[in-house]
Amino acid sequence: MRLKRLELQGFKSFASRTIFSFEDGITAIVGPNGSGKSNIADAVRWVMGEQSYSSMRAKTTEDMIFAGTRTRAKLGMAEVILVFDNTTGWLPLEYSEVSVGRRAYRSGENEYLLNGARVRYRDLLDLFGGAGLARSNYTVISQGMVDAALSLRPEARRALFEEAAGVTPQLRKREETIQRIAEAERNLQRVADIIHELEPRVRSLQRQAERAQEQAILRRDLTELQRIWYAYQWQNLSSRLARAEVLLEECAQAVVTLQGRAERLEDARRNVAAELQAAVQAHSHLTEQRTTLNDRIVSLRRDSLLASERIKLYTQQLQGAEQDIRMAESRLRVVLDEAELAERELLDEQSALELSRNALVEARQAQAHSETLRRDLSQRVGRAQNALNRVVTALAAIEAQLTQSKQHLLELERDASGGAARLNGLKEETSALRAQCSQLESTLQAQLAQQTEARTRQQVLEADLVQHQQSLADLAQAQRQAASQVEALQSRYELQQRLRQEMPGYHPGVRSVLSASSGLKGLLGTVASLMQVLARYEEAIEAAAGPRLQHVVAQRWADAEAAIAHLKKSGVGWATFMPLDTLRARPALQVTPEAGVHGTASSLVRYDAALQPVYEMVLGSVVVVDDLPTARRLLHRWPNASLLVTLAGETVQPNGVLSGGTRRSSSTLLAQERAWRELPAQLDAARAGEAKAQAALTEALEAQKLAQTRITEVAEQIAGQQQAIDEQRAALSQAEHHLRQREADLDWQSERRTRDLSELDKLHREIERLADELAQQKSQQEAVQTELQQASQEAVSFDESPRQQLAALETRTAILERTLESQRTLLASHRASQEQLQAQQQAKRMQVKELESAIAAQQAAHRQLEASLAETAQQQSELRAQLEPLSEHRTALESELRNTERAQLTLQSEQGEARLELDRVRQTLEQYQRELAALQNELEGDLHITLPANSAPQQMHLDLKVGQATLPPLSALPAGLEDQLRSLKATIRRQGDVNPEAPAEYAETNARFTFMRTQEDDLRSAIASLREVIVELDALVEHEMLATFKQVRQWFSTYFNMLFSGGSASLYLTDPEHPSDSGVDISARPPGKRTTSLSMLSGGERSLTAVALIFSLLQAHPVPFCFLDEVDAALDEANIFRFRDLLRSHASDTQFIIITHNRRTIEIAQTIYGIAMGEQGISQVVSLKVDG
Repeated sequence: MRLKRLELQGFKSFASRTIFSFEDGITAIVGPNGSGKSNIADAVRWVMGEQSYSSMRAKTTEDMIFAGTRTRAKLGMAEVILVFDNTTGWLPLEYSEVSVGRRAYRSGENEYLLNGARVRYRDLLDLFGGAGLARSNYTVISQGMVDAALSLRPEARRALFEEAAGVTPQLRKREETIQRIAEAERNLQRVADIIHELEPRVRSLQRQAERAQEQAILRRDLTELQRIWYAYQWQNLSSRLARAEVLLEECAQAVVTLQGRAERLEDARRNVAAELQAAVQAHSHLTEQRTTLNDRIVSLRRDSLLASERIKLYTQQLQGAEQDIRMAESRLRVVLDEAELAERELLDEQSALELSRNALVEARQAQAHSETLRRDLSQRVGRAQNALNRVVTALAAIEAQLTQSKQHLLELERDASGGAARLNGLKEETSALRAQCSQLESTLQAQLAQQTEARTRQQVLEADLVQHQQSLADLAQAQRQAASQVEALQSRYELQQRLRQEMPGYHPGVRSVLSASSGLKGLLGTVASLMQVLARYEEAIEAAAGPRLQHVVAQRWADAEAAIAHLKKSGVGWATFMPLDTLRARPALQVTPEAGVHGTASSLVRYDAALQPVYEMVLGSVVVVDDLPTARRLLHRWPNASLLVTLAGETVQPNGVLSGGTRRSSSTLLAQERAWRELPAQLDAARAGEAKAQAALTEALEAQKLAQTRITEVAEQIAGQQQAIDEQRAALSQAEHHLRQREADLDWQSERRTRDLSELDKLHREIERLADELAQQKSQQEAVQTELQQASQEAVSFDESPRQQLAALETRTAILERTLESQRTLLASHRASQEQLQAQQQAKRMQVKELESAIAAQQAAHRQLEASLAETAQQQSELRAQLEPLSEHRTALESELRNTERAQLTLQSEQGEARLELDRVRQTLEQYQRELAALQNELEGDLHITLPANSAPQQMHLDLKVGQATLPPLSALPAGLEDQLRSLKATIRRQGDVNPEAPAEYAETNARFTFMRTQEDDLRSAIASLREVIVELDALVEHEMLATFKQVRQWFSTYFNMLFSGGSASLYLTDPEHPSDSGVDISARPPGKRTTSLSMLSGGERSLTAVALIFSLLQAHPVPFCFLDEVDAALDEANIFRFRDLLRSHASDTQFIIITHNRRTIEIAQTIYGIAMGEQGISQVVSLKVDG
């Protein structure tokens, strides 16, 4: 056998369903302290029947159930299941796979399961005990057990060896046998006391009974004569009174019946009215709730749509602001570049201007020196020079402006060429992005449609799951009810078995001859037990057969004689026998069933054909009718009938004598026999019902699991679809973002290209204008130069170089000053543009932040509104489901109330008429009673009995206890009746007073006395048998104990030497002369030490010694699997290797699951489970399969 699986759900820290699968060999379970590792060992102890909560670190059943955390609610049930591979047949069951489970509820109730079916706790113990897996055995070994193996006293340590010897069931049986002996001895003492009390009373009652029987005969004769004498006087009045009383009874019964119907109708009306009121209130309450929910749904939908529109508006504004920011950033970069270029050019112009101004100062100083030399020519030369200066200046300005315009033209043409390329590229990229966005939008819509379909399928599956859960709850309730019914029927069946053996209701003699211990043969059973009677005929057949029901049917005359001899010898009692070989019965009476007549009693029962003479003799001449009026009417139809019986058990003899009344006991012999026959079929049907309910429950569980699996699959599909949708939306958003960027860039580039082309056209026209103006200035310059040359030739003697240099410098300085002013104006313009763009950018960024916050707030509000809307819609669906059946139920109740009220009105009319008839009959009856009073007084004075005036003479009972008699109908008095009366009265007076109850008391007391004698003998025999059982058990236990002790001692010495690499150890009995009561002690000598007591060993030596003992016990009594809970905790690095080798050597025969912290132990495991405390208070599991 092998342990395949351990399943936990709701047990201690394992809140969710957790499954541990175990392979052959060694499995390690690791994890930090407090993670719940030891809870696994506790679960194995618990499911195998452990009842001591302290050994599982708990106090009550509730401690076994997950207690909940701050984020997870507590559970109501804990369940642990062990699944075994039973292909080797280790467990005594015909299944290749066996599951054993245990459940606990917070109410304290525990359930035990075997292959999913509920069993008793004792059945579980017997199963494991028969397989050598008792709950206290070596299936779970903890560190505490290892320490206790050495710390126990020798007498307590003996229990370990008893478990290893497998004699725990025998010891438990021995304890039970001792308890049974003690109980039997107590019962024997009580029986002896009762016999001592009964013996003198039996002798006294026997004498009293003889006198009472003699006087009873005389009084019976006297009463019969007196009844005959008074009958003649009584007959006329009693017959009229009887008829009136019958009529009164019928009227009273009619009134009572009508009153009962009225009360039932009123109760029904009140119940229906109350139920209708409750239904109306419930309907109104649910309608108000539905109206409130409808209003809430409308409000939530309106708020949800408003939030969606706000999100769209804010999103559009956000996208526009982000686009403005990007355009501003692009423009800012261009302005920054232009400002930087203008600033560099300004610095260059300032440097050149400074140099020109310095040169100009020097030239003016030189000019001052030569000014006195050319005064005469100053006006002419000055005018000429001025003109030339103006022309040169204008020419220089035009040339500078023309050069700047050409340079600007080149830049614009270069930018225009690049801008066209960029514009074409942006157009192509924009078209591609638009196509990508369209494709992404189509894909997104398709995914959204698929997700909507999946969500619809999920809602349908969740609705199915709710139905499955409700059906599962109903089926679980039905299964529990079926199991309770089986248990109740099983208890009844066991009770009937005991009653069948004890035969209550039968005479002691009948019980004695039919008991198994009598050894008699040929006795088939009693008349009651050999026939089958319908329940409706039981009272009639019981009355018809009477005491003959206890007659014993025998095969032969000799069998009956042997039974009578047995009764004489035992002195138990008396019995009547009906031998089939000598029995002669008249043919059964021929009765044709008709209204009120059911037939002969023998035709209404079933029996074996061979027993026909018995039942024809007992029941063949008895006719079964409905009631006494029918019997009175048909009294003389069948002259050969011996008796007429009614269905109520009343009897009428052919001579008119009838019997009836109330029976003392409702449990008759026939009812007992019927219960005994019907119970097995009822029990089988109940078991079949339980199996069917269990199968339906299992099927419902599978359906629920399948529905849950499908919901999980759909949820995973929806999650995957949602992830794809989110990714698609992100891709679409990114593509749209890129598209907006490219469209903005395209617009800006188009605008810039238009602006550049316009400026380029202007520059072309400006360059043409400047070229014309330059040509004009050059012509004017040539004329001025000619005039200046003429003046200069005249003043040739003068030095003209200072003047020329001064003029050139002045011209250059003027040009540089104008250029510098232009550059400053351009730089100021660039700075202003930069500040304006930065301010716009900052404002847009603030707007983006505000819009993002607003979108986040609206999205959170939208999600909350959608959740509230879904919850409210669910509540609305639930209310609608509740309202529909409630409305139908209310309509049905209103109809039922109207019908009930109409029936009440009809019944009230009938009641009035019945009461009037009752009053009339009562007046007539009172008149007859007054006439009968005088005669009744005479009867009471003479007979000391009461003749009821409400019955006809032939229908009155004789009951000495209450003094009622029946007078026979007579037309004349017999001769000599009065003389006989006087003689009998005189004889009775001479006898004096006697105890009339003495015969019955004697019979009852003597039967009890005989029964007690039998019980005393049975108890003495039982005690002797139980003492023999104890002797046999002691011999068996001693033999198995000694054999196991020898094996364990041998293996202990071997393992000790192996673990310590030397030394010696041994086990010995503390009382070898009495091994059955002896304890077990240990001597150990580690290498290099003297033999010493266990208390002198170090901690590591004690651990190794205990491990040697434990593995010796396992070797002597192998178990298919074993849980070791941190047994290696006290071993050091060197000893752990020896422990591992020992573990490996046993792993081929025993499946080890070890809970450990030691990394060396973990290295030899084929499978590793890690336990961690993921959430506070909840253990989580991860598994690892080690290759090789």
